[in-house]
Amino acid sequence: MVAMRVITQLRAHALASPVAPLLAATLLAGCLFDPAECTRERLASGSCAGDVSYAPPTGPWFEDVTVPAGLAFERAPVEGYVTMVDRVSGGVCVLDVDGRPPLDLFFAVRPATDSGSRLFVARGVRDYVEETASRGLSDTGDAVGCLAFDAEGDGDDDLLVTGLSTLHLFLNDGGVFADHTVLLDASPASGAVYASAAAGDIDGDRDLDLLVAGFLDIAALRTDRDCGGLPCEMRLDSYRGVENLLLRRESDGRYTEVSSELAPELALREPTLMVAISDIDADGRPDLYVGNDGGSVFRDRVLVADAAGIFRDASDRVGLAYDARGHGIDTMGWSTGDVNGDGRMDYAVTAFQGHASPVFVCGQDGYCDDRGPAVGTRALASTFRWGNALADIDLDGDVDLFEAAGHVFTEAEAAGIGLSIRHAQPPNLSVNSGDGELLRVQAEAGDALAQPHCGRGLATADLDDDGRPDVIIATTQGPPAVLRNVHSPAGGFVRVVLRGRSPNSAGVGARVEVTDGSRTLVRERTVGEGFLGSFDPRLHFGIGGADSVDVKVTWPGGAISIVERIAVGEEIVVDEP
Repeated sequence: MVAMRVITQLRAHALASPVAPLLAATLLAGCLFDPAECTRERLASGSCAGDVSYAPPTGPWFEDVTVPAGLAFERAPVEGYVTMVDRVSGGVCVLDVDGRPPLDLFFAVRPATDSGSRLFVARGVRDYVEETASRGLSDTGDAVGCLAFDAEGDGDDDLLVTGLSTLHLFLNDGGVFADHTVLLDASPASGAVYASAAAGDIDGDRDLDLLVAGFLDIAALRTDRDCGGLPCEMRLDSYRGVENLLLRRESDGRYTEVSSELAPELALREPTLMVAISDIDADGRPDLYVGNDGGSVFRDRVLVADAAGIFRDASDRVGLAYDARGHGIDTMGWSTGDVNGDGRMDYAVTAFQGHASPVFVCGQDGYCDDRGPAVGTRALASTFRWGNALADIDLDGDVDLFEAAGHVFTEAEAAGIGLSIRHAQPPNLSVNSGDGELLRVQAEAGDALAQPHCGRGLATADLDDDGRPDVIIATTQGPPAVLRNVHSPAGGFVRVVLRGRSPNSAGVGARVEVTDGSRTLVRERTVGEGFLGSFDPRLHFGIGGADSVDVKVTWPGGAISIVERIAVGEEIVVDEP
């Protein structure tokens, strides 16, 4: 806590100093690395990992099924990859369009000369057809991200699309979407960029409210100074931030913007890329997570509701504002899972190349402490990470960490400021040793895990319903990557589908515990993880070697459902009492 106060004082002094613009520009460009992490020389030589452990070769892990599944399309940068919008965009949402398995996929894509967002509907296992126009999604604006959630409480998936001067709400009626943006009490100004979004019940009235990340106002571009050898258009300090939005759903289906009323700090003009709604302090009520880019100036925050229902910054009590070094984080991705098996939800965040991925392990005292370097994520520092997921990839009963990667700089830009990097990078997989240590997998030749991408958004979903989580990577340029999990499983699985009472039909905010007799696995039903998208709505648990499990669901209102002796390998539906 002392380190946190010192950092805050230094930051305040720096911003008040005459050299603040130069300092902020240097830090925001990502040009300085902590000596304990990666110097420029170590980054260039590829030896950023330091003393870390790697998982033994046990591949193959993934097969690329993008082309045979009918999901390949080329994503072209709109402004030639010069602008910040081009560099950060690329979201993917897993959703059920028509009420029939397998699950469907929506890619948020900026409109180039012959492309835009794409909706792929599954006709069968690994058999998708593009039905964007016929399903009512031919005009999603200048899309950057998306969020699939049940806005109406009628049991089907609706869609929120975010982007440049874009905030659209599409409601699903029988598998066809209609634009109901008029229901949103928000009119994005020209140049405002909205990034990730999340859904949850912030006021206890059972319907789902929305939290939207305001990123940058690109209409306020500054080009009147030296940009340090980089295009001014891709530097955070060339713009001003955009206010985040908290949209409360009213009884008539409209969404009222209530940040000034319920969460005043959301109105700060910061470069927010990731937001989430989750019970971070484990008190049974949802909290708001704000993940900012440019962490050397704009720290992350956890906003917790006080007795009057006003969300206030509680990061000093809860954590997540600073990484293990006591520094702010260049936050892109976010995911939840119990990393060390103690029954508390933990949180993984992605960061700039040269820094370990923060993994916030939450203790029984309610404080979440970054133990990323201690548990092994220093091994990931040689990559620039975006979307991430805590998911049991190998079905051994604990959550692993998967990250999409791809540098924000091109090779030529990096060389101009003395860095040697790869623009397209392979994704990262770190498997859990069983005691919370994350061991990076070094992919073997021929494994799709070894293929580089310009990765941005990421989602996990069991697309072929074989029990193994698959991975979808949205890119900022080039084709997406749909990776089928082909790894030999270490155990079985149980999948839990929550069917809550309307209007919270998906049971968002529920806590699910799966017990196999010797240990208990936990997950929270959230909407909005990874980066710029949302995951499989079903909760997936790897079950080591047990034959059956018991399932306990604690619903947002406090009701409890218990289902006993569920055979491993089953998907069960649990109804809210």
